[in-house]
Amino acid sequence: MNDELMEAQVIETRVVCGRRLTRAARRQCANPTAFIADRDLSVVLADYERLVTAYRSALASLHERGARTTLKSLV
Repeated sequence: MNDELMEAQVIETRVVCGRRLTRAARRQCANPTAFIADRDLSVVLADYERLVTAYRSALASLHERGARTTLKSLV
């Protein structure tokens, strides 16, 4: 496979992933676990309740308190 063809495939993959990520982001208000529930994006992360609980807590903090405060509380 030549370099130009490989580059075109990489760009197409990024576009497809970008669209999928954008759709998941838009669903997060109604479905906070949209990213981790999409098995194509995150394998099986949504199957781990402990991770889901931590993810939802951090996401809620981001929305309610902002990034800086959330990061300070996590570090």
